[in-house]
Amino acid sequence: MDTKTGFEGHYLNEESADVHFICRSDDRQSDVRVPAHKIVLASKSETFQAMFYGSLPEKGDVPLPLLTATAFKEFLQLFYFTQVGVTMDNVNDVVDLSKKYQSEHGLSICGDFLKENLSNDNFITVYELALLYELTELKSFCEISAPVFLSEEDIVKCTRTELKHILQIKQLYVDMNLIDVCVQWAQNVCEERQIGPESMENIVQEIGDLVECFDFASMPQSKIEEVLDTFDAVLTKDTYKKVTAILMKRGTPLDVNKILWVAKEKETNKRYIEPTEVMTVITNKTITVRAVGFAPIYWEHPEEADSDDDIYGQLVILQDKVDNGNEYTVLLRESFNLDPFGNDLDDAKTVQIQRFERSVVFEPNQMYKLQVQLMIRKKDEIFCRSKLIAAGKHKYNRSSGDPTEIMFDGNSTIASLGIGIEYIDMGTDRLMMIDETK
Repeated sequence: MDTKTGFEGHYLNEESADVHFICRSDDRQSDVRVPAHKIVLASKSETFQAMFYGSLPEKGDVPLPLLTATAFKEFLQLFYFTQVGVTMDNVNDVVDLSKKYQSEHGLSICGDFLKENLSNDNFITVYELALLYELTELKSFCEISAPVFLSEEDIVKCTRTELKHILQIKQLYVDMNLIDVCVQWAQNVCEERQIGPESMENIVQEIGDLVECFDFASMPQSKIEEVLDTFDAVLTKDTYKKVTAILMKRGTPLDVNKILWVAKEKETNKRYIEPTEVMTVITNKTITVRAVGFAPIYWEHPEEADSDDDIYGQLVILQDKVDNGNEYTVLLRESFNLDPFGNDLDDAKTVQIQRFERSVVFEPNQMYKLQVQLMIRKKDEIFCRSKLIAAGKHKYNRSSGDPTEIMFDGNSTIASLGIGIEYIDMGTDRLMMIDETK
């Protein structure tokens, strides 16, 4: 029931109106003039304030050719009454107009109405409305309430777009096995399309890029490992990097075989080197880093390069200042040069070791950046073997006791770290001796 505010007597009043909006009839066959009052509208809308009292105020009738008169009249109630007749039939229009005309009052009223009327039948519709119009409070309310109003059966029957939105609700990863529900959804779609719902390959392909919407941060480690195993065929490098960042933050990294992302250029088996490449490293124990090993590198067009033309660069090791955001302390800065091996990708040359003038100590659970800056003339000029890991964890034992673990993230020409008198090959976890006599 409408509550009077002092303006209610002027609602749709032709005699006192000082502006008219030209809308369409419900059948969109004719125009309808809707009366209103500038001062009333401007009092609750920044858009109307600018429209009527800004530097270039509107004069005469205001055309709204895309709106019906009924929808606009319902919207105008927000300005003349403290309570308005919002219904599930008209709430979409009222929200849309409130957003368009910057009426926080209208958005608040609609948000409260939708929260009070949220149900199993309209949950997905309301949640999509909250996402579309960036209704933060309503979105949060829906996400908290999702386990109450949204069942596994509802999710299995939803559309792909609806599922994409549902996958953003963190609480569902706690209250149900949402990934298994996604598999059931894909089986259901495969069955409808008659393409073999019993085939895991078909299911994985049907889910496809929805994997990018999975909230890995809300999953336990065992579920993350399961997802990476199951959906490997559709996972991207960015997803692996995102997962690695989550695990690095937790301090509970995956087994190396679960997380490694190897460059996919299987036909050419090469990756072009960037002028600046960065690798982030975290370890579970104190380690002394004395060297790095660079992957074999090649000229793209060796006939254009001098046979003695080495590649010069600089290695910088930085330690993250935990309390100062993105600030780092420089621990080491050294120049080096690398010897390209022509363009023979089958040449099994060893990695090139660059020993430091002084060792660098990596403390446990601290973040370090290894920044490689190469002096190359142009991009796509030099490439290296593609068996470079963009993200991963490596574990090795030098003696008895718990193994040393090294987690890293990035895409760099660095293929190994020299630890003490050994170095660990990032591609194989193989320990090899560094010849200290050279």
